[in-house]
Amino acid sequence: GQGAHGRLPGRVERGVFLGSITRVTVGVDGQRVTVELKGRRDDLAPGVEVALRLPADALLRLDDASP
Repeated sequence: GQGAHGRLPGRVERGVFLGSITRVTVGVDGQRVTVELKGRRDDLAPGVEVALRLPADALLRLDDASP
């Protein structure tokens, strides 16, 4: 669940530098969240504990297409 001030605690599973961004996969409550951050982020190695703040207007929900 959400922690203090709307933050979600998680743990970095993977980080990939893609030239202008770093794509980070974070495990949160048994789910995976993908975050794209500007620049190179070597500080977000697998196993690092993080807290995510997710503004509602920055989210895109993808519905499951399976019947």
